[in-house]
Amino acid sequence: QVGRKRARHLREAGFTSRADVDEADPSSISDLPGLGQTTAERVQQSAMAIARDEIVRESDDQLPSGDPMYIDIETDGLNPTITWLIGVLDGTAADGNYRAFIQTDPDEPGRAIEEFVAWYAANASHRPLVAYRGRKFDFSVIHDHVVEYCPHHEDDWTSAYRFDPYQWAVEDGNAILPGQTNKLEDVAAALGYERANTGLTGAAVARAYQQWMVDRSATTELDWDRFKAYCEDDVRGLAVIYEALAESGR
Repeated sequence: QVGRKRARHLREAGFTSRADVDEADPSSISDLPGLGQTTAERVQQSAMAIARDEIVRESDDQLPSGDPMYIDIETDGLNPTITWLIGVLDGTAADGNYRAFIQTDPDEPGRAIEEFVAWYAANASHRPLVAYRGRKFDFSVIHDHVVEYCPHHEDDWTSAYRFDPYQWAVEDGNAILPGQTNKLEDVAAALGYERANTGLTGAAVARAYQQWMVDRSATTELDWDRFKAYCEDDVRGLAVIYEALAESGR
């Protein structure tokens, strides 16, 4: 909640870093123009989260009971026609077992989804599925593709308990996350997670698969292990965030 105007007021009052704001007397922040007590509290909590690289809890709301199953998906874009990779982490960020459900043949767009949902229903249906920003993307995409490609698994999917830590923390106001942005990679990095150097981004992953869909040749074929490693990075980073959220409430 600090834009240019509030940043100027803070600088003029001698607060030149987030650490300065974190350590300030609350009244010295709330007395500044355009702030007030409620906004000042939020600003100071945000500064604390970023300056200390830790999660700041704002409520006593609990995370789901049961051991989480972390997931991340890769598609052919923001309006996906295929979910071609589902990365799943079972266990902790450091030691959990990673598996990838991958579909290298675009002519069978439902195979990875079907294999994943069938595996989840048989092995982990009692455990919450956790995806970062899953409510607006991962969960809705999986639902649409289950309905389209394997409707016989729709009940298995709709009966799953799904949890989005981004929604719970940021949108529902239960916690303030560290990091320069609330993107998964920034928050996980602030919490100490070091990503593998795959050289990939989400946009690059989607573009690469789009090219593969159009031209399946030796020059466009993906390095499948590299892409699975990129997805593994995301689910392990997600686990780091979830574990920090759980610890912050104790």
